[in-house]
Amino acid sequence: MQPSSLQLPRLKRDQLLTLLLMVAFVPGSSSCGIERRAGVGYESLRPVSTVVIVTFDGVRPEEIFAIAGPGLESEALLRSEVAMPFFLDELGPSGVFLGHPETGEPMTVANPLAVSLPGYQSMFSGRPTLCFSNECGRPMGETLFDRVHEAFELPKESISVFASWKGLCAGLGLDNRFDAHCGADAIQASWRSQIGGTPREGKEELPLAVDEAAFDLALQRLREPLPTLLYLALDATDATGHANDYAGHLSALAQYDEWLRALDQRLRQLEAKGHRSALLVTTDHGRGSGEGWSQHRWNVSESERVWLFARGPGIAATGPVGTSEKTTLTSVRPTVEEWLALEPVRGPLFGPPLTEILGQLRLRSESFSD
Repeated sequence: MQPSSLQLPRLKRDQLLTLLLMVAFVPGSSSCGIERRAGVGYESLRPVSTVVIVTFDGVRPEEIFAIAGPGLESEALLRSEVAMPFFLDELGPSGVFLGHPETGEPMTVANPLAVSLPGYQSMFSGRPTLCFSNECGRPMGETLFDRVHEAFELPKESISVFASWKGLCAGLGLDNRFDAHCGADAIQASWRSQIGGTPREGKEELPLAVDEAAFDLALQRLREPLPTLLYLALDATDATGHANDYAGHLSALAQYDEWLRALDQRLRQLEAKGHRSALLVTTDHGRGSGEGWSQHRWNVSESERVWLFARGPGIAATGPVGTSEKTTLTSVRPTVEEWLALEPVRGPLFGPPLTEILGQLRLRSESFSD
């Protein structure tokens, strides 16, 4: 989760504009700067029963798409094969990938500082927030978790979160309304109570061990009664990144690939029984290029570049696609809202749902072919 605190930097012109807009349009409640239409919208899209969101902390597009970057001597040697073959070659074609470095405009973080908590807050708030470090409290205004909880009047266990990073619960406002478990202690305690024993005996504090326990809990949660929203936040990739352990970074990604396979199998089993689901996988920030790959912040080149995979209603199975305009992590919240037949939140800083982005691409393609 480094860097944990930051001094306000000298920002680029577009970054400064973003900050000024954030100050001008800070929603304090659902009625401030946000347009909502009554009732549930997007009735033409059949809602899903369960949305699953998975985040890998601090993973560059280069590793996801197996593109060798310049300047990292060990990179070509260590990547003798694709780091995540299932994700890229099997799961990927079943949905859409944004953020491929060689296809269209980049996908980026919404907050210009390129550190973890601002990235997570922008995902689940649907807009940039006034958070400039990893020690922020919950964001002002409503989050995706708040919206889903209030819209459906759900019991606690219907919104489940398993996060390896302890600070994520406080940073996203995940209080006792939700079935939320953040950090090694909470994850290990939940694992012992729900599964029994101690995961990876004697290695409980290793980042990948905490991730493994979080994954076990998330997979087990995909049983009756099924959650409406399940969020799994993995962290070992950021820990290996800051340790400048590229081999360990790729090893963590290989393990994530196997977990995605198991998760996909479970979702497909549920779908075969008539339980519709949607899956979204992304990251909170990128990393530097070349030998600077271990770092990420506002002044480390390429730190702002991210990626996203989505499979769900309104999302065609196309694999990597390029966009003509920049997209950001603010599209996560409205995309999930649309999947759940909630009218996506609107306002000056809120991102569009993926269906709107992809719809515009289709219109441009059809216009060009005509």
